[in-house]
Amino acid sequence: MIELKTEWEIVAFDGRIIDRYSHSGASEHYHIDYIQSFKLTTDKKGRQFLRIEMKTPGGFKLKPFTQLSTENVPQAQALVDEVMRVIATR
Repeated sequence: MIELKTEWEIVAFDGRIIDRYSHSGASEHYHIDYIQSFKLTTDKKGRQFLRIEMKTPGGFKLKPFTQLSTENVPQAQALVDEVMRVIATR
């Protein structure tokens, strides 16, 4: 299992499900078979985010995800790499 802890969220991947837990107590769960891509992105202000692109019946939906601090980027990249590795094998 890979786990990323940010200031406001925890994101974990067990090889099958991405779990996202918010400091508010909310949670979201994404099965690997419904994910098109998972990546790091940078906005116009230079802030980095995790982004998840979901497979949907009408195409793909890009969801905003966790904002990252500079310290979180290496751990987030490891998480992205593992998710995308698993997607490539399915």
